[in-house]
Amino acid sequence: LLLRNGYPLAGVVLGLVLGQPAEDYLIQSLEMSGGEWSILFASPLAKTLWGMIVLSLGASQLLAWRERSLAARRSMIR
Repeated sequence: LLLRNGYPLAGVVLGLVLGQPAEDYLIQSLEMSGGEWSILFASPLAKTLWGMIVLSLGASQLLAWRERSLAARRSMIR
């Protein structure tokens, strides 16, 4: 069902394998910080990783928008 709808298998497998440990470590971090979410942005490494996440999501959205735009132009030309 996921493959039929265009979801990549690698991403699904990574989500299934790493999802629970990531959630466990998030809860552990929040418990250690007393529920303070700023702990997730406190270190320079964390800020760098968040920046890379934002850039990769932005780039993928930009590429998808560009592809849709080019496809729309091609269909208008025909």
